[in-house]
This record gives sequence, structure tokens and C-alpha cells, in this order.
Amino acid sequence: RMREEARADAAKNGFKEASPSSFYGKKKAKIVLDDDESDDDNANTDDKENANPSVEDLKRQTLNRVEMLRKAEMERQLREKLARDELARKQHAAEQQKNQTKKAAMEAKAARERRAQQEAEFRDHARRQSEQAARMQKKTRATTVPTATKAMWDSHLSALERMKTSPEGSLGEADIPWPPEHNIAFFSQADGPNDRKKKVTKATLSWHPDKFEAKYGKLLKPSAAAKIKERVRELSSQYIELRQVLAST
Repeated sequence: RMREEARADAAKNGFKEASPSSFYGKKKAKIVLDDDESDDDNANTDDKENANPSVEDLKRQTLNRVEMLRKAEMERQLREKLARDELARKQHAAEQQKNQTKKAAMEAKAARERRAQQEAEFRDHARRQSEQAARMQKKTRATTVPTATKAMWDSHLSALERMKTSPEGSLGEADIPWPPEHNIAFFSQADGPNDRKKKVTKATLSWHPDKFEAKYGKLLKPSAAAKIKERVRELSSQYIELRQVLAST
């Protein structure tokens, strides 16, 4: 019975059944190792290997980390470049707008100045014309006193025609049938506007410097030619002013 109890205890504690001789101490019982302990050792080994990666793994992780940082830096630089470009574009657009506004303001100012200058020149021209017209009217009033008659006008025209038959170099200043200074166009009280215009037109053609030179130039005395021609020019200017005054009335 004691042997049976010992065998039961051995089986309970995981030992193989021993022979009677081993029970009494001649041989020790062999202990059977549990396979679970081997599995636990393998798992611990794998955990240690995972916890301590190899040099290649560390190098690969480092390279991946560097690549990620490089990409992040490139993206950051790209964002900064895009931001700078956008800012430069806005600044350029603002500068263009500023220049256009400045140019438009300068052009508007120049246009105002041109208009002001043109208006000033127009006013000055109108003033000069008015003053000239006033002077001519005053002057023509002094040279158009209507004291002539038709006979006096006809006699004047006849004298100009007779002068053409004079010998060359024979006419002096006193030989020229000058019109009277107070009535150079031989106006009469009976003359209407059209009559006056016709007389002035006829006198203007008769006393035109070039035409007078062509008709009578060779007939003038050499000593008196210069003075006669100067007086003809002055008389022609008076007829031109008289025509202007009559045209404006």
C-alpha cells in the first residue's frame, strides 16, 4: 500500500512511474520537461530580437526619416516660393495701377494746361484782332471821308491810264496821281456798300506794288523810284485794311 501511494504522488507531481528499485533510492526518477517552457523561451527570443533591430533596419529607418524631412523641407520651400511669387505679383500689379493712375493724372493735368493755354491764346488773339479792327476802323474813318464825286473818281482812273504813255524815266513823285489822304478810295455821299467795295477792289489792284511795278516801273525817274515805290506799298496796305473793314461790316 505504501508503494501505491508513492506511485500516485509521483504521477501527481509529473514524474514517470518508477520501478520498485528506484523507489528505494537505487535510481533517481527522470524529470520530463514541459514543451510550454521551450515555447516561452522562443517567444522571449523573438521579443528581444524585435526590441533590438539590426543595423540595416536602423539605417533604413534613418533613410526613411531623412527622406520624409527632405520632402517636408521641399514642400515648405515650395510654399514659401509660391507665397513670394504671389506677393511679387500683387506688388507688381499695385505698382502698375499706381503708375497708370499717375500717368492718367499727368495726362489730365497736361490736357487742362493745354486747354487753358489754348483759351488764353484764343482770348489774346481775339483781343489783338479787336484792337486791330478798332485801329483800322479809326484809321479808315480818317482816310474815307466821303467828299468825292463820280467825276473825281473817273478823272483819277483816267490819270492812271494816261500815265502809261509817259516816256521811260520821266515820272517823278509829283507826276503820280496820288489819291487824297482823307479819301483814298474816292468815296462819295451817294455810294452804297457795294459801290464802296467796288472802288476799294479797283484801287487795290491799281496800287498793288507788283502790278504798279509792271505797269510803271520803267517810267519812273531813277532818283525818285525808291520813294515812289515805298509810298505805293503804304497805299496798298491802306487799301487792304479798308477791304477788311468793309468785309466785317
